[in-house]
Amino acid sequence: MAKRLTDRQRLSFVIEALTENEISDVLEFISKIESKKLFSTDHSSDDLIDSLAEAPENRRARQVLEWEMVRRRAESQHIFGSIF
Repeated sequence: MAKRLTDRQRLSFVIEALTENEISDVLEFISKIESKKLFSTDHSSDDLIDSLAEAPENRRARQVLEWEMVRRRAESQHIFGSIF
């Protein structure tokens, strides 16, 4: 009877066959997975976070940030438009 490979062993064999570019892509993917784990919160604090996010000062701050992004985008297009 043949031994079956564990998922870790299979993954190890697959990684060994990857090119350097593919390894970079895999590491980037793992980094994204890890960052999602860091930002996930327990469900008990969701109500508090939701109420804070909807506070008037936070809504205003988000709107100011959006306006600033639009202003900067318009300025950069105007600058680049005059160069080209």
